[in-house]
Amino acid sequence: IQATNGTMALAAATQTNLGQAAEAVVQTLNQFGMSAENSGTIADIFSKAISGSALNMDRLQEGMSYIGPLAGQLGRSLTETTAALMELNNAGIIGERAGTGLREAFAMLLSPTAGMIKTFQALGISMEDVSPASHSLEEIISKLADSGATTAQIMEIFGMRAGPTMAMLV
Repeated sequence: IQATNGTMALAAATQTNLGQAAEAVVQTLNQFGMSAENSGTIADIFSKAISGSALNMDRLQEGMSYIGPLAGQLGRSLTETTAALMELNNAGIIGERAGTGLREAFAMLLSPTAGMIKTFQALGISMEDVSPASHSLEEIISKLADSGATTAQIMEIFGMRAGPTMAMLV
């Protein structure tokens, strides 16, 4: 019943059909290891994100399908992950491109190359300072911004796929 109420609230708030809303809620519950009691929270977060940004249900589901599983495994919050997708969609990095860029950035930070480490060191940042396993995306972005990282350095660190995503967030 709790999952049904959250799903119905999401469908109504976003003018989405009930099937798509149910799919979004179930996927998110699974991605973030949540229980059915959290369906109302998911509905609230998604409804606010869609009404306050360029996101729609399709773009949100596409983006979340790429970043949600990894964000959930790393213990990142649904609110934080959704906020990043909102910001990226508002900037024109939409749907799966936003989710893929975030996923790639997290993956690279978890397994950095020697070149990434060198660039981070030049910025005065250790890999522990930007590990998504122990720091929120907001903390990682702040660390990059506070270091004075240029777009060129962000592109050097994250490459062509994740670089534009991270540059937009910094």
